[in-house]
Amino acid sequence: MEVSHIVIVDDHEVVREGLICLLESAGHAGNVEFVESAEQLLGLCRDKQPQLIILDISMPGMGGLEAIRRLRSKRPNQKILVFSIYQNTALANKVFELGALGYVTKSSSSEKILEAISTVLSGKSYVSHDVLIKTATSSSKSILETLSPRQLDILKKITMGM
Repeated sequence: MEVSHIVIVDDHEVVREGLICLLESAGHAGNVEFVESAEQLLGLCRDKQPQLIILDISMPGMGGLEAIRRLRSKRPNQKILVFSIYQNTALANKVFELGALGYVTKSSSSEKILEAISTVLSGKSYVSHDVLIKTATSSSKSILETLSPRQLDILKKITMGM
């Protein structure tokens, strides 16, 4: 993984420390910062331009959704990866609508979290496997019934990460 300036925004110390260790093990030593709130993030971004922001949605004070809205209004190309406990498809859709490039759940494996980071750093979108599955299973049967057997096979492989 290439070295990039990454900012982690989460109000839980154990989550921040775990992500920092994961990123450092992947070659980001010395290029990872953290803040505990969306307000601190906005202050940091006045002086710095991180290549990636890994952002929790649910924090005291200003939430992650408002932080995305404000960041994207000032920096339309800012790469944001939401790191959330929620496997909620409506929430995932909302963060993408606001301009985040990725949504990864905190229940994801280290490998999948690093994959999400790498994907978003490269400018591509990423959605957690568990959110994709929830989206596919919560969709109307009529939509799934319109897919050919081959399309269903491809959708199944996508949700399995193949």
